[in-house]
Amino acid sequence: MRAAALSGSRAKDKGKPCRAVIAIDSADDMTDRPDARPLRGIMREIRFDRVTFAYPGGEPMLREVSFTVQAGSAVALVGASGSGKSTALSLLTRLYQPVSGSILIDDALLQNATEDSLRAVITAVPQTPTLFRGTIRDNIAIANPAASDAEIAAAAEAAGLAETIAGLAEGYATQVGDGGNRLSGGQRQRVAIARAFLRGAPIILFDEATSALDSGSEAIVNRSIAALRGRHTVLTVTHRTTGLGDFDDILVFDRGRLVERGRHADLVALGGVYYQLWARVEGVGQEHEGVGPIITADRLARFDFFSDCSRESIDSMAGLFLPERMPEHREVMRPGDPGDKFYILARGSVEVLLEPPDRPPVRLAVLKAGDFFGEMALIADVPRTATVRTLTDCLFLTLHRVHFIALLAREPRVRERVEAAIKARSAGQSAAALGRPGVEAGAPAG
Repeated sequence: MRAAALSGSRAKDKGKPCRAVIAIDSADDMTDRPDARPLRGIMREIRFDRVTFAYPGGEPMLREVSFTVQAGSAVALVGASGSGKSTALSLLTRLYQPVSGSILIDDALLQNATEDSLRAVITAVPQTPTLFRGTIRDNIAIANPAASDAEIAAAAEAAGLAETIAGLAEGYATQVGDGGNRLSGGQRQRVAIARAFLRGAPIILFDEATSALDSGSEAIVNRSIAALRGRHTVLTVTHRTTGLGDFDDILVFDRGRLVERGRHADLVALGGVYYQLWARVEGVGQEHEGVGPIITADRLARFDFFSDCSRESIDSMAGLFLPERMPEHREVMRPGDPGDKFYILARGSVEVLLEPPDRPPVRLAVLKAGDFFGEMALIADVPRTATVRTLTDCLFLTLHRVHFIALLAREPRVRERVEAAIKARSAGQSAAALGRPGVEAGAPAG
């Protein structure tokens, strides 16, 4: 089967691309085209030439996208959810074929490559990796069974996994469980990243592969990814812009189109789509001289609630946020829970659910780093109205209502702005409950 090679069979859910998994040699039930030729690696470039992709009967997810990635470079693809960045990687791993346009590695059309050579040239790491029953060592070494212990340890170090392994009683012999269920989401991601480093294919793809990592681990991994340049060609998909300063090029996607391109500093200065993505997370949940996650006053001032506050009030409030960590698949709140805290999501992602009586739950939003929820708690002692559940390991910055009351006395405009946001959120929840489009990702909830 091709399951171990590129994430299993073709995706059955036609609403979104299938996530690619690390390429591993295995028996293959896919048939090469009669004129298929083996890829010889990459010497010059990867090229997308006016590529368009859509599911049958659907709107295009990529629209005439053209770009070139030079061999040996480290390139990031960024954009909001649904912008087309992960679709581009799915096409590059040939999980799907373009509706029009072409994808080439050097002068070889990707559609004409043999499956075996494609797996030999490209390794991909997904946001939700596949781990196999066995030890941590087994799950890293499967990418290169002949690897020495020193090589496996070096891969784990590069993936920011060495410290975690050192803290486990069984070390590399620790059993990961079925699908890796004995590890956290971040630990599973780091095992998959180590596996990719160990395999060392000419082209390495990372699809949101650091989404569940804390800032320290993400920094280690991003430095390791950037260090692959020259020896490997690296493409990484992310919705976060932190840690991209070392990348050779950044491709910015929006609604299926490539809209900006350049280095990090230049794109921030441009003030466009990339700047907006950067501004959402800049100053949120960053480590500061070992004292833990904080939110900067400048970032807090960019929340609409607080935009009219005095600098003195903003500085005071920024120091009142406290960090809270929660593993994946846990409920942060449920309807009826006490509403006493406001949350800013610093790491990970959560889903917001409305659960009408006698009807299936309705997903209102998926929130990611830089988003907030629970704003009702800032002004009123009322129970929660929605369910918020973690999709990954998460880090929240929380503000308790008792610490916010004093601000309301000094800054009466804040109450008005919070009430306006609550009204907008309530309208979105009502629309979702009636089956109409609801709250957009990033909007408040709870």
